[in-house]
Amino acid sequence: MTITTTLTATLTEAEHTNWLKAYWGCYTREDNIKVAKTIIAMLTEGIPLTLLNDDYKFIEEVGRRSGADEVTDTEARYEICLRMSILLKATEIPTFSPDTLSEDAYEVGV
Repeated sequence: MTITTTLTATLTEAEHTNWLKAYWGCYTREDNIKVAKTIIAMLTEGIPLTLLNDDYKFIEEVGRRSGADEVTDTEARYEICLRMSILLKATEIPTFSPDTLSEDAYEVGV
């Protein structure tokens, strides 16, 4: 017998919007949105806990699905994995701080 545990979540419209506007450790707003959309889709499908328990495999999958270049960079990997660990421990969908960097900041790499 094989038992597989998966994490699934259905976000409300407000939670979905919050996640899309959140900072996910990426250098561009576009890539932050790609990561958010990817993780939301993965949660809708169900993410096996075996994947969530291996940060590097999880990040590789998020990078492959999202197409965001910097997902494997230290800051993005940290932010994404931290948020997933919060979600795993939560009794409700967490909200995240918005991406407050201006588009100008992204252009100069700040």
